[in-house]
Amino acid sequence: LFEHTMDGVFQAEPGGAILSANPAACAMLGLSEAEICQRGRSELLDLSDPRLPGLIAARQRDGQARGELRMRRGDGTLFEVELTSALYQDRAGRWLSSIVFRDNTERRRLNQQLQAQVNLLDNLSQNVPGVLYQFQMSPDGRLSYPFASHGMRTIYEVTPEQVREDASMLLERIHPDDLQDVLGSIQTSAQTLQPWRFEYRVILPEQGLRWRVCNAQPERLPDGSTLWHGFNADITDRKEAEAHTFRLAYFDALTGLPNRSLLRDRIDQSLAQARRNRQYGAVMFVDLDNFKQINDARGHSVGDHLLTEVAQRLQALLRVEDTVARIGGDEFVLLINDLGQDVEASARAAMTVAERVRATLDRPHQIDSFSYTSTGSIGISLFPKAGQQIDDLLREADTAMYRAKSTGRNRVAFFELTMQHEVEERLALEQELNEALATGQLRLHVQSQVDAHGQAVAGELLVRWLHPLRGLVPPMRFIPLAEETGLILPLGEWVIEQACQTLARMQRGGLTQALSVNVSARQFRSDDFVPRVRAILQSTGAPAHQLIFEVTESLFIQDWEHCLRRISELVQMGIRFSIDDFGTGYSSLRYLQRLPLFELKIDRSFVQDTPHDVNDTAIVRSILSMAHHLGLEVVAEGVENRAQADFLLANQCDRLQGYLFAQPQPLEDWLAQMGLNDTSPA
Repeated sequence: LFEHTMDGVFQAEPGGAILSANPAACAMLGLSEAEICQRGRSELLDLSDPRLPGLIAARQRDGQARGELRMRRGDGTLFEVELTSALYQDRAGRWLSSIVFRDNTERRRLNQQLQAQVNLLDNLSQNVPGVLYQFQMSPDGRLSYPFASHGMRTIYEVTPEQVREDASMLLERIHPDDLQDVLGSIQTSAQTLQPWRFEYRVILPEQGLRWRVCNAQPERLPDGSTLWHGFNADITDRKEAEAHTFRLAYFDALTGLPNRSLLRDRIDQSLAQARRNRQYGAVMFVDLDNFKQINDARGHSVGDHLLTEVAQRLQALLRVEDTVARIGGDEFVLLINDLGQDVEASARAAMTVAERVRATLDRPHQIDSFSYTSTGSIGISLFPKAGQQIDDLLREADTAMYRAKSTGRNRVAFFELTMQHEVEERLALEQELNEALATGQLRLHVQSQVDAHGQAVAGELLVRWLHPLRGLVPPMRFIPLAEETGLILPLGEWVIEQACQTLARMQRGGLTQALSVNVSARQFRSDDFVPRVRAILQSTGAPAHQLIFEVTESLFIQDWEHCLRRISELVQMGIRFSIDDFGTGYSSLRYLQRLPLFELKIDRSFVQDTPHDVNDTAIVRSILSMAHHLGLEVVAEGVENRAQADFLLANQCDRLQGYLFAQPQPLEDWLAQMGLNDTSPA
């Protein structure tokens, strides 16, 4: 060991001469063993080294010493060694000293270099405007910060110690609207090992709402966890500057509404989306009619106040997905999306919005204790049309607006004249239908249903509208309108109430015929439908078993279980249910088996070609056979000739309805025909 160890070794007398030196010592000092022994410890050790007395004292006290010291090479240069000295006895009992030393120069240089780097990193981590960190996600999903610089206190208002094992306190400071996106980006980076960069908001106890940006490089650790090395900084000032620049570029300084630039961008997006989704939208050009007079007479401050209030009113009218923009002066543009897939229905919806806008603008504005009125002229253009671009759409709406002004101001006009007339007619009819409900213009007719002997055993109630100017309005014209506008709810309730009053009169007169009432899906699904029907039955005293509700198969497409519960509840009252227009829609044995039904009505489209058309004849026979096996009665509507009637009766159809037997007639005439002489409704 003495000969071959890499450490230098002296054997010496305690406090005296060096007796021997190994080859490593000779090489380290650049001297031969004889030269080393000749020079002795006084020349080889740096006697001025302040650490030497301590080492000597330790050896004298403990018999051994260990530490660092300077030694002198043969050429006189000093170098650092790590030295160990111990006393021992040889075989003869003589005390000797062993001195083992190792050149420490390179290690000290590396340590100094490492310490310098540590000091630099510590200085950097304490003074950099952000936080240096290591962020770890364990295989079980636990998040922690094994290392975080002091900047963590400023960036997140938590200490590094508080998140070293668990990052939940930090996650609680991330804005709720951004948290899931942040966690999702972390998962993506962990899966792909791609750099993680994300900008998000935090809500801090002292600083409030701030913006942060994270940049980090991930690595996979042997235990399967992911460790990110990154930097987090405050970018609130940049975000606020960007937002300010964006507002200047895309928003009106006075009203805060989008300006022309942003409007064009949104119209471009809406055109693309409308073509993709086959949905119509509308652009409305709004111009205040007498704004210039108010501005000139009362000054710009009043004018600015008026414009700001108009902007607020318009914003309050529209949905989040729509846009109100001010494009200059007293001109505003409304961008309305997703009006529908039918052009006529979309036009009506656009007109409804425009009328609300017009009515809103017509309300007086209170400014500095004065009342000002500034109506609006509105032009509408629908989109998308073939080849239609942004400029086309704005030009069309502008043209329509000038048409509205030319017809007297405070008007609404479509760019398409034919559409204008159709929409105005539709709106007028809607208002008149509402008035018809209130003023008693609606009448009830009945069409009889006969049995195999031609006897009237039931009747279907039909609504007729006798308009004072238009005359008899066809049901196909006003019933769909009532469905779209919601007027079907009061209309349907009125029909049920009239039916129940009639059934109560029939019961008093000894008539047992049933009356069928059509119930729309919208009416059936209304929240108060069942309690309203129950209240009507109780108030009129009508026999519920003579009341039949006719519903279409489309009712069962949505929320089947809810329909089943509601029908069962009504059946428990005694009301019977019939499926109208059976075979034309959602025909399914599933609901026929489970629903407590009374009858099926074969649609007239199948009846009209029987018994000559093979296909329709087969369908009718199938419906009759299936219904009878399920214990359901069958009514065939639209029976117009004897051949149809004979075929249906030969196949055991229970009741027939059609012009062959009776046309719809006024309710009172039908009752008189049934033999009811009491004409009083009570």
